[in-house]
Amino acid sequence: MEPAGTKDCALCGTAAPIAATRCSACGGMFGVLSLGNLRQPHGVPAGLMCTQHLESNAVATCFSCSSGVCATCDFLLPGGQHFCPACIDNAGTEEVSSKRRNLAIAAIVLAVWCTLFFPFTISGALYRALGSTTDLQSFGCFVALFLLAPSILGTVLAVSAYDKRFRNTPLIWTARIWNFLILAVLIVQVLVRTF
Repeated sequence: MEPAGTKDCALCGTAAPIAATRCSACGGMFGVLSLGNLRQPHGVPAGLMCTQHLESNAVATCFSCSSGVCATCDFLLPGGQHFCPACIDNAGTEEVSSKRRNLAIAAIVLAVWCTLFFPFTISGALYRALGSTTDLQSFGCFVALFLLAPSILGTVLAVSAYDKRFRNTPLIWTARIWNFLILAVLIVQVLVRTF
């Protein structure tokens, strides 16, 4: 994939890709650093200059901070995302976003609920507390509503909080592993009682 933007040939003025070493019209050679006559690519505001090299036109805007970057500073990542050197240097050092943190906290709360509620279903105390030992259907609905649904929701929230592109804190990992374990135990319990 070629970098965004073009440069003009100093001899004939024909536009050429930034990576070109020869002009396609006149055959003139471009120097190793012949980026002085850059044209703005589509989507970059006219007159935007590189934040690191104030004399160079920007060929892209940083995906993270929206600052201008020249061809020298441009970090092109998969998916066509351009980043400036400052954002690349700071990648992974930022804290977890409040949205991801709140999702992980909600997942932990649901995991605690399921963990506290689970022993009552295993021991039979909940079954006896419902009164009728013959009413298995109401017991199953009760367990599905107050144990299975929260464990599925907690697992979904924990998966939503996890992002492999960014830093994942121990809180996120705890929420993810805890909810997966609870859901796995519940699925095994359902399968054992069914068959």
